[in-house]
Amino acid sequence: MLRVKLITEGKRFRQIKHNSSQRRCFSLDSGRASTLNLRSEVGDIMQKAITKSFPTLDDGLVSKMTRIDPSPVAHFQTAAAIGLSRSTGKTTDEVVNSIIQSVDVGENSIIHSILVNPGNPRMEIFLKDEKVAAVVQHMAKLRETSEGDHRLCLKEILQTDQPKKALVDFGSPNMCKQLHVGHLRTIILGDSICRILEFMGHDVERISHVGDFGLPVAMTIRQALDHDMDFTRPGALEDPTRWPTPSHLTQIYAEAKKRAQSDPSFAERSQKTSKSMQKIDSAEEEVRRSWHVLCASSRRGFGKKVFERLNVVSEERGESFYAPLLDGVTQELIDKKLCVESQGAMVVFLHGHKTPVIVRKSDGAYLYATTDLAAIKHRISSGKDWIVYITDDGQKLHFDQVFSVAKLAGWLDETKKVIHIGTGVIKSNFSPSPDVLILTDTEGKKLSSRDGSPYPLEDLLNEAISKVVTKPDLLQERKSQLSQLELSEAIAFNALKYFDLCHSRDYIFSPESMLSFKGNTAVYLMYAYARICSVRRNLTSKGEHIISTSALPVFTEPEEMALSLALSRFPEQMLNLERTLTPQYLCEYLYDVATKFHSFYGACRIVGEPQQESRLQLCVATEAVILTGFHLLGFTTADVI
Repeated sequence: MLRVKLITEGKRFRQIKHNSSQRRCFSLDSGRASTLNLRSEVGDIMQKAITKSFPTLDDGLVSKMTRIDPSPVAHFQTAAAIGLSRSTGKTTDEVVNSIIQSVDVGENSIIHSILVNPGNPRMEIFLKDEKVAAVVQHMAKLRETSEGDHRLCLKEILQTDQPKKALVDFGSPNMCKQLHVGHLRTIILGDSICRILEFMGHDVERISHVGDFGLPVAMTIRQALDHDMDFTRPGALEDPTRWPTPSHLTQIYAEAKKRAQSDPSFAERSQKTSKSMQKIDSAEEEVRRSWHVLCASSRRGFGKKVFERLNVVSEERGESFYAPLLDGVTQELIDKKLCVESQGAMVVFLHGHKTPVIVRKSDGAYLYATTDLAAIKHRISSGKDWIVYITDDGQKLHFDQVFSVAKLAGWLDETKKVIHIGTGVIKSNFSPSPDVLILTDTEGKKLSSRDGSPYPLEDLLNEAISKVVTKPDLLQERKSQLSQLELSEAIAFNALKYFDLCHSRDYIFSPESMLSFKGNTAVYLMYAYARICSVRRNLTSKGEHIISTSALPVFTEPEEMALSLALSRFPEQMLNLERTLTPQYLCEYLYDVATKFHSFYGACRIVGEPQQESRLQLCVATEAVILTGFHLLGFTTADVI
């Protein structure tokens, strides 16, 4: 085995950028946090060495091949020699030796040495301890000198000078139905994505595209009017005591839907009401009056009972907002010869799609596609260049078609980025308390309102809290900044959010797994933060109130270096989150940090030890990363658990 220590003098260099096209297109500012992103720095050094060794290779090809990965035996590794061997015709050993000779390492470089094994194309890269320590020190300084919200203390590391105007469309419930568990995923995921983009410096607009007209709402109103329900009468809007509850509205809708299946006259009248509501100001007085009450009642249920409890903020902008734009959008598509008549309806035929996009029905009524087309045009024309739609997977085809029409119409081009993120479903396999309705199936049955058995999201939140209350080990009798109720809600909702964000696809809801101290759970992460808070309290009890960050931390134990290296990955993790919009990766990263912190905490005494100052910086830097992660996931912090 050959160990090559690089001692050649050299100077630092700038990142090599490849411009494959002169066309203006959507791109993110990738040059942030270069002095703290160790992986990026290593990549820059290796990329320059490869270019120096093989100057005839295209810069873009070199950049693509120079992938830097974590290593189980070193700090980083790269297998760039494999691809380079194919491109140059040299053996991998020849490529590796050539690269090593070209690596330019000086006093300011972060690379200490490279380990190579003849016959193995991977180069194992070791970093200088002081370079890793400098990242930890910088993070600790930012945490100790921050004012205001400590959860944002690391924000300056990644602020972009090229912010995007982003819009995230998430939550989006229907006005005549209770929020059910199917909305949980889009609400939590949407909030987390908004927080990530905001943290990275982008201008983010949070929109809940509520279903405030359409056939379900029309059927609910028609059913209520036919039964002369109190909230449909004059004066109800000004008297909230007369408003129906969200659960009552759900019941009315279910009855209306069942009635429409057996009563053609009711179904026809509901269709006419739905069409008239697309111009709500000209609809019948009783319909307008009932609609305003229905929306107000639903809005109150969404906000107070769910959104506020989960600490999620969004601006309601429903389908009715775009109603005045529907005629114009349709006419524009007709003028551009995209929208044509078919069996009396106006449709857009798309290549590769079996069914056309129906823009206007034969009776003149508009559908969801028309509203979404009006919405995307409005959003782009208002200056948005990054639009994210978050719904369940079932709407993927719908949004693919909407995006395709928007491109054909010339509204959407390469300077804009519009994506749809689909979520899986939540399933259940546990029996709840008798007063809570939960669908139970040993195989894990989908929890949804579409099969006629609605499961309210509010009940799920209450069920999560009840599970915390029955676990006394989570609510120890310690003095906390939170009340017992606040602490119960923090643990329950953090656990629920984390369990959801950890899963990109369908999952089975399991309270026992969700609230476990062991494994990849929110409780495990919260325990790491609580331990750091305990260290701070221990210092305070000894009269020490200031944690010094003046000296560069020195590592003497492998657990210290392992934790430091995990913390140093924070900038690259954030840049990856910004690019992928996948909070699951953040969960995996925080779990890794928490695991390494728990190992460090168990192996290294902190207060009163000669290494106290260095180890306190590790604690504070860990605190900064965990607090940032908690903020991005929408957690409430708790100092004890």
